[in-house]
Amino acid sequence: MMSSKQKNMVLLVAILFLLFLSYSLGISKTLEERKKYLALVEQENFVGEIPKLLSTQTKQEKYLDSILGAMNFNSNSIENDLLRILNLESKINNIKILDFNSAHLSSSDSIGKLITFPFTLEGNYDGILKIIYEIEHKNNFGEVMHLDLEKKKNYRTRKEFLTATVFLQSIE
Repeated sequence: MMSSKQKNMVLLVAILFLLFLSYSLGISKTLEERKKYLALVEQENFVGEIPKLLSTQTKQEKYLDSILGAMNFNSNSIENDLLRILNLESKINNIKILDFNSAHLSSSDSIGKLITFPFTLEGNYDGILKIIYEIEHKNNFGEVMHLDLEKKKNYRTRKEFLTATVFLQSIE
């Protein structure tokens, strides 16, 4: 026969075994299901907020489109918009666009994507400066990184004119 001390030890071991067994069978699975439930509730809350986020994004898109419209950006191509503004301003300031080359792309990890637009203008000094001011400050196409002004003479007509080679750089 067992003494009461031995019975208590067996009872204690049995209780510990039953606690371990109940945890492994029921409680751990319940905790896992609770985690899944909380994740689904969070996902449901996010799905409920999608219409509000969509309307906010739509309003922001309209706002940004209005800003781009105010700055005379109508298409998705910066190059097309730049050429359009150059043509418009050259007519106003009596300047010729001699050359408009394709954009030069370069990228770096620290700065991002650099786009350089080279073009050449011909005309008077004031008109060239007005066009550069319009492009750089009013329309925000980028920053003039290089401006080469060169005075040339047409020996047949004996007239002098000014050519400007401009490198306009934009960061994306």
